Parts: sequence; structure tokens; C-alpha cells
Amino acid sequence: MHSVGYNKYVDIINLKLKENHKVITFDIKELLVNIRIEETLVITRSLLMQNNDTQSAPQTVNLMKLTLSQNYFLFLNKIYQPKKGVDVRSPISNLICEIFLQFLED
Repeated sequence: MHSVGYNKYVDIINLKLKENHKVITFDIKELLVNIRIEETLVITRSLLMQNNDTQSAPQTVNLMKLTLSQNYFLFLNKIYQPKKGVDVRSPISNLICEIFLQFLED
């Protein structure tokens, strides 16, 4: 029986490896700038519709799109807008990444 906070990830400290096993990790390089925003919005809408949220799905996706279209950052006293992806400092960036990566994982 698992506790309420149990998740599916293996505790690597307690992982038993044999001599012929290898541990491999992957690092997603420059993840935030490579997130496909339009695809993530389609995924979000689809997930909301699957959960019978037909009224708020379009509103949620429109708000996300509006937030992401106003994605600006300051660098060396100049204001920039990324051509793709989301800025790491954006409050919505973690949500967008999670939606996209969970979809890929599923």
C-alpha cells in the first residue's frame, strides 16, 4: 500500500544495480525555448474537453494564448520578445512545459 503522496518515480538511492546495468539520464537542452506553444494549446484544449469542461476550455486556452503572446524579457536594458517558446521567468512557463511533456510521456 502506498501513501497519499506516492508518485511513480523510483528512489535512485535504493535502486539495486547489477554489474551489467548502466544508469542513463537525459537533460532536455533549452527546454523552454523549444516548447511548441501552438501544439501545447491544442493539447490543453483537448484535455479540458475530455474532462467535460466545454465551457471553460476555450476561455482557458484564449487566456493562455494571450499570456504567451505577451512574453517579453529585459536583457542589457533592451526589451525582447522570443520568437518561439516561453521565457524561463514567465509565471506560465512551468505549466506549459508540464502539459507538453506529460503529453509526450503519455
